[in-house]
Amino acid sequence: MAFLLMGIIMNGLYFVTEEKLFILYKIDPLTMIIWEGIFGFIISLVVLFILQIFVCQKNFQNEFCEGIF
Repeated sequence: MAFLLMGIIMNGLYFVTEEKLFILYKIDPLTMIIWEGIFGFIISLVVLFILQIFVCQKNFQNEFCEGIF
């Protein structure tokens, strides 16, 4: 139940922040969606790379790390 409420609150904060950015910077909605996708992709790649290195080095017997080393 707590995760559900947290998700609803985070989604609401996201929409409010997005609307403020639209008003503040006068940006086209499609352009904002493109930038959100680019930033999300870059952040996901960085986090994936960091976690893959640190988690797999600590637990080498982990089944997710078999193909790396």
